[in-house]
Amino acid sequence: MRAFLVAPLVFLLPGCIWISTEFPPINPEVKKLREVSDCVPIIFGFGFGTASYEEAMKKPSAAIGHQPGTNSLKLTKVRGYGTGDYQFLMFGAKCVEVTGESDGSGADPIPLMPPRF
Repeated sequence: MRAFLVAPLVFLLPGCIWISTEFPPINPEVKKLREVSDCVPIIFGFGFGTASYEEAMKKPSAAIGHQPGTNSLKLTKVRGYGTGDYQFLMFGAKCVEVTGESDGSGADPIPLMPPRF
């Protein structure tokens, strides 16, 4: 009888993960103003695909902090890169994250990136 009560908890309470890791080298001359990422979704513990640095650099970046009016610029100077692991219950994402600056060129008429997991 106890097995019927404990088994659902194993599937409902797997925990949460919110881990970011930066890899060297980090360029301290470049400010950490903008961030861009490429993510692979994880659903019920299964994920398929490749999160790549090249794909992340093709996307418009999002401002870190408050910088109104600069929502869709591409990174031109890279400060550093890292990975992010995000999970809540049975859903999550594995991401490659790149931080740096934009010179203000290459603005696209599209809004901010969609929210990450």
